[in-house]
Amino acid sequence: MVKIGDSERRLLDAALKAMENAHVRWGLKVEGAVLVDGGHVYEGCNFESWVLGLGTCAERCAINHAVLHGNK
Repeated sequence: MVKIGDSERRLLDAALKAMENAHVRWGLKVEGAVLVDGGHVYEGCNFESWVLGLGTCAERCAINHAVLHGNK
């Protein structure tokens, strides 16, 4: 069994919470989380649309979430 640290646990918990918001029509629910300086965790999830190119991936969503809150 692999032991994980506090930072990894926080990222995992945030990602699992974000998965509840994923909007998928034909794929898999995907979640992501990023840890920024200062220790804050920003989460994101994927969403799919019938319109080609309108959806986004969880990783991009999490990074955008962090940037929109002033992180670089």
